[in-house]
Amino acid sequence: MFLTALLGCALAVDPGYWNLYDARHGSMPQESPWYWGLVGTGGVVTPPDGSSKVTLDTTSLLTIQEGWLNVAPVPILIASGPRVSFDVRLRQESHANSDRAGLSVIVLADDKLGVEISFWPDRVWIQNDSPLFTHGEEAWLDTGAAGSGVGGLRHYDLFFRATGYELRVDGATVLSGIRRDYTAFSGSFNPYVIPNVLWVGDDTKSASAVTEFSRFTVSCGSRYLTGGQRVGG
Repeated sequence: MFLTALLGCALAVDPGYWNLYDARHGSMPQESPWYWGLVGTGGVVTPPDGSSKVTLDTTSLLTIQEGWLNVAPVPILIASGPRVSFDVRLRQESHANSDRAGLSVIVLADDKLGVEISFWPDRVWIQNDSPLFTHGEEAWLDTGAAGSGVGGLRHYDLFFRATGYELRVDGATVLSGIRRDYTAFSGSFNPYVIPNVLWVGDDTKSASAVTEFSRFTVSCGSRYLTGGQRVGG
């Protein structure tokens, strides 16, 4: 149901920097050279067409689930001091209950521990693992504001350290806490048991959103790569 950009590098010693999506190239995440899997149906995906961002609209029906799924091309090893960065902006969102959001970003490390970040118009918050998928810690934030990311979107940096995480938005820390274990989830397809899994989109039948998405990178070391090719170091 998804494709993986496994292009190879010195994984444990020098896994480097990977640019997994950049809308300035004009293509969508599921297209060459990015090869994310576009999972789900019913939403409307608008390509960049010079705007430096792709748009996903799932607002026509609350039960639509659609988004982009991938697996990091290098193990997200805690000892390597990983940073996952992404640029998104929430243009519209509605939800049927306080434990769901129309935009979620999921990042799991190689040990399957990580966070699911949920986005509402006025805040970001973390999905709990116990009780599973309930509203955890949150921070007030205008998720629809312009930011320092590609295409003028808000820029998010997610850091994993030991058992914890830190989320920065446009350079300022807004959330921190423990990494979660979502492997108790059961379903016909369970991304939470996949090490190094990445997701951007609407993964619930109880919320909808209009989301702009322009960039996604993974950094686990000192060498820099883009689109699977070494460009420095």
